[in-house]
Amino acid sequence: MLLKYGDFKHLFPKTKGIQDEKLEFFTVATDAKFSQPKGLFIPLGLNAGELNKAITNGAIATIWNIHTDVPHYKPNHFPIFFTNDINKSLIDLMELYLIKLKNIESGNMTNFLFSRKGLLNVKKDTYSVSDMKENLQQIITYMKLEQRG
Repeated sequence: MLLKYGDFKHLFPKTKGIQDEKLEFFTVATDAKFSQPKGLFIPLGLNAGELNKAITNGAIATIWNIHTDVPHYKPNHFPIFFTNDINKSLIDLMELYLIKLKNIESGNMTNFLFSRKGLLNVKKDTYSVSDMKENLQQIITYMKLEQRG
């Protein structure tokens, strides 16, 4: 089950660009250098890279800090979801996706790609829905613990 624009638009009251509820995301990536076909780019941390690199690598939308200027080079139709807290938004998105996967046993899934060192320790290279659910839950737990400091 692929993540769609319409699945999570309610998490982000402020947006720019096209608003296509059927727009599907094959990947969610936290690093611009990753190949991210039909990707949702979430710049997590200072080393996440530039939006133009993410677009070059396949990003078709981004979650963006509302206090950071949006680069002028992005396409006018490019969907941008604004947030005050990138980490919390990523956690919310993963939790929402877990709910969406709750009763799914097989099929195409959105692939979550992480570059942060601590998150790499819990990432598995698998296409199993049950493994994806477990992986996302571990990452959510890790990120929540990291937020508490």
